[in-house]
Amino acid sequence: METMKNELSSSLGSTAVQCERLIQAGRSVADISKTDLIVLNVQSNEYPANPDAIQYLFNIASQNSAMMNVMYA
Repeated sequence: METMKNELSSSLGSTAVQCERLIQAGRSVADISKTDLIVLNVQSNEYPANPDAIQYLFNIASQNSAMMNVMYA
């Protein structure tokens, strides 16, 4: 997992790390408010899909007991 994180961080810049932090912060808020955590990943149709990044974020969401939805706009 750490290898994938490093590869994504170098290919996506800090975006993957920022998204991971947002998911973790969302988990904290969901725990405090006793609600479910749902992660919404919106992918632009203007750019090619990055399945590795989507999988990475899905894995982070799963580790934080969150459901992740992907939308293309």
